[in-house]
Formats: sequence, C-alpha cells, structure tokens
Amino acid sequence: MTPTSDPRTWRIGTANPRRVIAVLHGVGDSAEGLAPVGDYLAAQLPDTAVLMLDGHEVWDGGEPGRQWFSLTGVTEANRVERVAAALPLLWTRLDALVAQEGLTSAELILFGFSQGAMMTLSSAVTGRAFAAGLAFSGRLAAPVKPPVPGSPRLFITHGLQDTIVPAADGDRAARELTVAGYKVTYGTVAGLGHTIVLPQLEAAVKFIKAG
Repeated sequence: MTPTSDPRTWRIGTANPRRVIAVLHGVGDSAEGLAPVGDYLAAQLPDTAVLMLDGHEVWDGGEPGRQWFSLTGVTEANRVERVAAALPLLWTRLDALVAQEGLTSAELILFGFSQGAMMTLSSAVTGRAFAAGLAFSGRLAAPVKPPVPGSPRLFITHGLQDTIVPAADGDRAARELTVAGYKVTYGTVAGLGHTIVLPQLEAAVKFIKAG
C-alpha cells in the first residue's frame, strides 16, 4: 500500500484507473487489516485503483483499531443517528480521493465489511450516487429511501453462521432494498462466521465486471 494525500488512506493498483474501489473495514480493524482483500481486488481488476481507508475515529478499544462510529451504548435507535453523523465525514474524504484519480462517483465502488458494510448500504439508501456497493456481513442502519438517478447496484453477502451480525440482518437488507427498487445481488455462505472468504471475493469480482 502506498500513501495518499489523505493521511488515513492508502492506495493499491494502477496509476491510471478506470474505476476506484474504496474498502471500508469493520469496527476495531484498520485499512492494514483488510490489505489482503485490497491486494486481491487489485490483482483481479488491473484497471482499478483500490483505496484502503481507516475509519475516521480511534476505536473505543484503543489504537491501532479504528471505527466509523462508536458502538459504546449503541442501540437500534441511536445507531441510525451515529451513521447519519458519520456519512458526511466519509463522503468528504471519498469525494476528494476520487477527484484526485481524475474520476467521479460514477466510477466509485464501495466495498464494506461489517461496520463498513453498514456505511456502504447507508450511503446507497440516503441518496448517494455511485457505481456499486458491496456489503459483506452488514445490516441496514438508515431509513431506506427510493433509488435516485445514479443509485448503485448492490451486492450483499453473509455467512450463515455469523454470530456478530446475524445472517438474518443481511437477508432483511436484501429484501427491503429489493422491494424499494434497488438492483440487488444476494448470496450466503453455509458454515461461515463473521469473516470474508475467497468464494465471496470471486463472486464480488464477477459482479463488478458485469457492471
């Protein structure tokens, strides 16, 4: 990974990309923790710049972990408020990073795991325009608004044995988003807990290439 102008973002991939994938980690992790995912995506999509973002807050459990919003005292009700407060901070960074690549949000894909997946799905349902959103082991954490011009295609995947974010949350998100009019590809992995495995990444790359 190489540094960028954003001190909490690192870059992998070609110098002249046709698309950007921004990878958003889960709570307590970091950009470095998902670096193998970024390396895989860059290798499989050689026309792509992969941006590895650290969450903009220090994790409640301390450095080096990061988070997009605090889970201390979180409830179903205040999670929505915390996500709403975190989204503008994320998108200020994304807009600047994508512009530096000479691209626009129409060439931006969000790839999120766990809390990062919540940020990805929340970006989609609150009217942000970008190419696609990939959500691994996430849940909806924002009211679902109808799609707008430029709303992303969505790829949702979940391990059926996930005890951190239950698979039922992923299923619910896929159903609600489909009913609302979003284009959703949804799949599950039997026996998988709260992690990412190669078959999911292979399916994600296929989804991206089909866009």
